[in-house]
Amino acid sequence: MNKEQYPTNAYAKEFIAKDFIHFNTPGHRSTGIETSFKTLTQQQLFKLDMIDVNVLETTVLKDVNEQMASAYKADRCFVSTQGTSTAVMAMILATCTDGGKVIVPRNVHRSVISGIILAGAEPLFLDTEFNEALGISNHFTGKALKKALAEHATIQAVLLINPTYFGVCTDLKNIVSIAHHKGIPVIVDEAHGAHLRFNGNLPISAMEAGADLAATSLHKLGGSMNQTSILLYRQGLVDVNRVQNAMNYLLSTSRPYQMIASLDSTRYQLERVGKERLQLTLTLANHFRSKVNQLKGLSCPTENDLLHSDASFDYDQSKVLIRIDSLPISGYELKEKLEVDYSILLELADVRYALAIFTTGTTPSDVDKLCDALKDIVSTIEPSSPPTIPVIQPPNPTMVLTPRQASFATTKLTNLNESLGAINTEFVISYPPGIPILIPGEEITQQHIDYIVTQRDSGATFVGSHDPRLENITIVQKLN
Repeated sequence: MNKEQYPTNAYAKEFIAKDFIHFNTPGHRSTGIETSFKTLTQQQLFKLDMIDVNVLETTVLKDVNEQMASAYKADRCFVSTQGTSTAVMAMILATCTDGGKVIVPRNVHRSVISGIILAGAEPLFLDTEFNEALGISNHFTGKALKKALAEHATIQAVLLINPTYFGVCTDLKNIVSIAHHKGIPVIVDEAHGAHLRFNGNLPISAMEAGADLAATSLHKLGGSMNQTSILLYRQGLVDVNRVQNAMNYLLSTSRPYQMIASLDSTRYQLERVGKERLQLTLTLANHFRSKVNQLKGLSCPTENDLLHSDASFDYDQSKVLIRIDSLPISGYELKEKLEVDYSILLELADVRYALAIFTTGTTPSDVDKLCDALKDIVSTIEPSSPPTIPVIQPPNPTMVLTPRQASFATTKLTNLNESLGAINTEFVISYPPGIPILIPGEEITQQHIDYIVTQRDSGATFVGSHDPRLENITIVQKLN
C-alpha cells in the first residue's frame, strides 16, 4: 500500500474506481437517497456531526419517532443508529427474563442469540420448512407453534423472521393469532421488510399483522444509510417502559444526527413516492426473472416454486434468487465472477444460488447489464446434468447448555477435527445471510464438522468466530 495513504482511504478509492453495479444492500444504491438529505450531507456532513442529539429528545427526536410510528401503523417508535441488531436484542430484553423460553426458528440472525444470552433466556427452536431444491429455510408452521405452546409453560415470547433473507413470508396474521390466544407477545425480526408497508403488492408488514414489536432495517430496503433502523411497538402485551429501558441499555449516547436525518428523510420519501417507486422495482424484478428463465443452466424461482404452506405463505418479489440448475459452478463462484469480470455486486450466495436484491435504487440499465453478464457467463460454460454440487441441509444441533452458560464457561481453542462431542462456545455462522450453524451451548457432531468443511471449501465466509477459517473452534473446558 502507498504509505502516503491510510488503509480506509486507499480501499475507498479502489472501490469507487470500480464503479460497481449494485444488487445488494444498502438499498439506496447511493442514487436513491432522498434529494434534500443528499444535498444537505454533501454540503454540510461534518457540521451535522456537531449536533448534540441528546438535547433533542423532546423536540426533533419526538417528532421523528411520532411520524415514523404513524407511517408504519405503530403506537410507538424508537430509532436506532446501531442497526437492527440493537433493536432485535432490545425486543428480547423487553419480553424475556432469566430462565424463560422464547420460541425461535433455527434460521435466526446472530443478534437474536446475543439478545437471548443477555436476557438469560433459553431458545426453544422450532423446525422450519426446508426448500431442498434451493437449500434455504423458510418458517415454522402454525401447527408446530400450537404444539410448542401446548407443551411448554414458560414461553415468554414468539420470535420470527419475516420476510426471510430470501423474501419468503409466513402467514403472519395466523402466527400472531395463535400466540395472542395464549397471551404471548409476537416479536418480529423485520430487517428485510422496511418497504412492505408502502405497496399493496408486497406482503403484509409486521405491525399491520398485529405483531407486538418489530425491528425494521430502513437501510436494507427502505433507502436510508447503513446501520439505521427502527423498533416499532404496539400497545397491549408488552410494557413500553421495558422497551424504553432496553433501548437505553443498548444505545450509545453519541448518536449521529446525520443517521437520524437519513431515517427521517427516508420515511418522508417512502410516504410520498414509495408506492410508485416500489411498483417500478417489482416490475424490473419480474422482467429480470423472465429474461433469466430463458437462459440454459440458470433460472429464477417464482412464487409457484417457493410457496408451499403457511410456512411459505407469501413472497416479496423484490428478492430475486438466481438458481444454479445445470452449470458446474456454485453460487459462490457465480457471485465472484460477476464481481470480478463484470463489476456487479450481488447480496449473497450459497452452493446452489445467488441472491440479487432489487430496490428503489435499481435502474433499467442495471438490470440490462446483469442480464447481459449472465447471458455471457452461460455461453462460456458447458452445462452438466444433474447439478454437480448437491444441496446439504444444515444438521440440527443438540443444546447441552444454555447459550448464557456456555458463553461464560471457561473455554479452550481446539482443532475443528478434534472437537467431536465437545460443547461449542462461539457463533459458527456462514455470512451472509448470518444464520448460525452452531451457537454457544450446542454439541458438535461429525455432521457439523463435515458441513463446516463443505461450506468452507465451497467459498463461504465465516463471521463471529475466533478463527475466520474455522480450522479451530472454541469449546467448553469447564463450567465456571
